[in-house]
Amino acid sequence: MDKWRGQKDFFLGKKGETWDTINGKDQVLPEIINNSKSDPDLISKKLGILDTYWMLIDGAAFNEYMPELEEPLLQPAQWTYGKIVSFDAYDDVNPPSDIEEGIIAIRIAELWRNVQPKLMLAQTESEFDKIFNDFVAERNRLGWEKLRAYQQKKFEINKKKLGLQ
Repeated sequence: MDKWRGQKDFFLGKKGETWDTINGKDQVLPEIINNSKSDPDLISKKLGILDTYWMLIDGAAFNEYMPELEEPLLQPAQWTYGKIVSFDAYDDVNPPSDIEEGIIAIRIAELWRNVQPKLMLAQTESEFDKIFNDFVAERNRLGWEKLRAYQQKKFEINKKKLGLQ
């Protein structure tokens, strides 16, 4: 079973009608791509394929089905090469709320929500520093180091899964 089945359906449509396996690659039929050049509404309004429903598509899933870009879209896409950095290693590093580290994270977030307005309304730099230093001390008292250790461990696991070590 294809792990991206639902994503493939959103992106490519119905096999045989809008896409097929061509030279071992699942892709939109060439005639649809060619016809879309003279009929701009074909893909988005008539067929509802490719990135029409971009908000429902997982980018990692549809990249393998994306048709080759042509000018004028090719140049802006190529401009991004080497400038985009993956943050996947940081995914899912926050603890669930029903464990000790999760409770610590909730308490620190709540503390931070209360401290931010005070920082913004501080009349002097020294008042700001005092508010911030008090926050850091309370954050540490709540278990900041334990939370950071949890997040670091999850980060290291993610890096290993991604082959970044």
